[in-house]
Amino acid sequence: YDPVSHRITIANAGHPPPVLLHLGGRAEVLRVPAGAPIGVGGVDFDAVELDAPVGATLLLYTDGLVESRLRDVWTGIEQLREKLTAVAQLTGPDQPPPLEALCDEVLDMLGRGDRDDDIALLAARFDG
Repeated sequence: YDPVSHRITIANAGHPPPVLLHLGGRAEVLRVPAGAPIGVGGVDFDAVELDAPVGATLLLYTDGLVESRLRDVWTGIEQLREKLTAVAQLTGPDQPPPLEALCDEVLDMLGRGDRDDDIALLAARFDG
């Protein structure tokens, strides 16, 4: 992340696409070239440079958050995007939701029960 230009350089190492939650509530699924899973040797990763506006929140996650026996990964990503938009609208257009509350709401969308896969979630705010 470059705090002067407000840009990030990012590559994908086998995870679902990151989501950027903008101030005002727009949740954008970022287009990052697919890469081999992390740990696979001898493979280059294609990185892209993207805007990271002040106040935006970047969410990185594993497929266990968005995929299960009951839903495919792209349906889960769309549900994540919708959940992020709804949570962001609770704080208004100029105030991002608190990170802990945002993560709690995202994890709550899973509901109760056993999980088929591990789940990791990282939320990072670009404060400038």
